[in-house]
Amino acid sequence: MGAKIKIAAIGDSITYGYPFGPAFSWLNSIGNHGRRAVANRGVCGDTTSGMLKRFAADVLAVKPHYTFILGGTNDACSKAAASLVENNIVKMTELAVNEGIKPVIGIPVPSLSPVEEEILHTYRLRMYEYARTAGICYVDFYAAFQAYAARNAWQNLYVDELHPSQTGYRLMGETASGFFGRLTPEVD
Repeated sequence: MGAKIKIAAIGDSITYGYPFGPAFSWLNSIGNHGRRAVANRGVCGDTTSGMLKRFAADVLAVKPHYTFILGGTNDACSKAAASLVENNIVKMTELAVNEGIKPVIGIPVPSLSPVEEEILHTYRLRMYEYARTAGICYVDFYAAFQAYAARNAWQNLYVDELHPSQTGYRLMGETASGFFGRLTPEVD
């Protein structure tokens, strides 16, 4: 079978898989194909500032081939400045690159709360622009949820205004698997 792709994902409750737990997280589904070893470093309630503080211990220490960075929802809930969120995402990607780890930015899912969604929209625009100009890969969960909602009810994707339902986590897993399915294992 060869070497496995090692992925360490850092994030908040949406990476963790709240309220169902890591076994139902979108991340779990990308590790279920045998070719990928996945470390779920999602912490409920975390912000991008908290993710940055624990990045060395939770990601760099794992020595993954890829790190998946998904954050911003709790920042939006606390109305953090877009520049702070962008700087935190940039710093995490730079730390990864400096250690030979390939970063992948997760574009956050929509919020059903209009106030948080307006803030998240600004964060997303900055994430898209940064990824494009810096040549960083990203997985667009937002677009996947938008496409689903064009055919189905938004409420099918959520258990509350922010957290995906099991259907939402499956959709996220399919979206991320589409990206990671194209990768070949690295040799340690």
